This record gives sequence, structure tokens and C-alpha cells, in this order.
Amino acid sequence: MTDLVSDTTDRSEQAQLGSVARLLGELVLYEIDREQAVRLGQPELSGLLAGLGLELPAGLAEDDAARDELAADYSRAMLLPEDGTGPLVQSLHEEGSYEGRAVAAVRRFAKALGFEFDRESARHVPPDHLGCELLLWANLLDRDPELSDRFAAEHLVWALEPLKRRAADAGFYGSLAEVTRRFLEVLTQD
Repeated sequence: MTDLVSDTTDRSEQAQLGSVARLLGELVLYEIDREQAVRLGQPELSGLLAGLGLELPAGLAEDDAARDELAADYSRAMLLPEDGTGPLVQSLHEEGSYEGRAVAAVRRFAKALGFEFDRESARHVPPDHLGCELLLWANLLDRDPELSDRFAAEHLVWALEPLKRRAADAGFYGSLAEVTRRFLEVLTQD
């Protein structure tokens, strides 16, 4: 694997990669509620979304019906996708069940950083959910870029195939899957 991130000497570039990972991690992990819609409408985040090629429905913060429709799309795309692959959980995709080897490995990375995994704030998903992994990767990048490269190789590359299938879906979450897939390709390139 190319040490893409650890070879990057430009701190602003690393900060930008971390910002993108955090944004994508949150969007994969959480459906967009009113509070998040307001936050995503702020110039910094709306500019980041636009730069990634992601466009939220207009007026999402004020429009309950639009948020409900987007929540239904989230459920179809991220929780119960039509392709039958299930949620974006590494153990599920690699071993066919939850709580596989990836869970323990992700917990070890988090512990090494001094993080405790809080299932409550993470919507009761396992630590090896792609959203959690992206958020952890961003924190690793801040502290140890070389370790973030290793983490990407071990805990992000698995998601390329399920994201590719989800990218075929229409709408915001199909676009999110494609953007996330392209981002992971950059992070995990050989």
C-alpha cells in the first residue's frame, strides 16, 4: 500500500482528508435530522458537500416531509439495502455475522488512541460499522498518519464492493456511496 497519508507532509491536506472522512462517516452512520440539516447548510460544510459532488435537497432543515423522505432513503440504502447485503459492517461482509474479528481489531485501535467506543452515541452499531471506522480513521490521522494508513488497509478496503453496489442507487445516498467509495479508493490505493 502506498503510504498516501503518512507521506503527505502538507498538514492542511491531512486536515482536509480528516474533514472529509468525518463528514462521510457521519453521513453513513446517521440519518439526517433537522439539527444535522442545519449544520450541513452552514457555508463550510455545504461547500465541502458541494466540492464532493453531494447535494442535499433544498430547504431540508425546514422541510419535515423532505427529511422524512430522506430518512426512508437512508433506511433503504444504509440499513436494509435492496441488494440484501445488510448494513455497512465489516464483520458482516467478511464473516457473515456481527461481532467478528474486525470488531476486536477496531476496538484495539480505538483503545490505543484512548477512545472508548460508545454504542449509545453510535446508534447501537458495532465498532466495525463503516461510519465508525471512518471517524476513527480521521482521529488516527490526527495522531499518527502511519497508523492511519495501516488502519485503512485493514479496516476500510472491505467497503469498496458494497459501496459500489449501493452507488447504483438513485438519490443522495447513491451519490454518497459513490463519493465514499472514491474516497476509500484514494486512501487504500496500492
